[in-house]
Amino acid sequence: MRRILMQPNRRPRGVSMIEVVVVLAITAAGVGMAVPYYKDYSTNARLREAGMALLSEAMAAQSEAIKRNGPVRLVVSPSDSNNGSILSVVDSANPNTPLRTRSLGQNLFGTNTTITFGGSGALAPLGAAVPGVVEVSMNNTSCTSDLRCPALVVQIGGGMKFCKDKKSC
Repeated sequence: MRRILMQPNRRPRGVSMIEVVVVLAITAAGVGMAVPYYKDYSTNARLREAGMALLSEAMAAQSEAIKRNGPVRLVVSPSDSNNGSILSVVDSANPNTPLRTRSLGQNLFGTNTTITFGGSGALAPLGAAVPGVVEVSMNNTSCTSDLRCPALVVQIGGGMKFCKDKKSC
């Protein structure tokens, strides 16, 4: 005689459709709330990156001036509205051939200015130089407490200060 073994009732495995729908609804709500903040975050990151590029080029111009023991200029010049500003490190003895050239990035602009470093690394000409300030901004945006536009301040002695927000300089 065969013995029939009765198996105990098994619990169902997996997830139900209702659980999947609830998880998707919560995820969609979270993403929907985060999108506006992500736009501000990405814009601030691009502005900060452009400010750091400006600081890097200013330091390169200063070190070239010390290395050559003569004046070297950092030129922040405009470009067309889509390409942003161009940063050029130029030897004053040969102004037609830039030593370095770099773009700030698409739609990123710096204050149009020229900062000249002397052979000692300080701003030139000594006694007549004023601190150089270059502000970075983006096309079609205004600087607010949420969108922080950085600035670079070059002191007369050659010291540089990078401000994450131009209002705090």
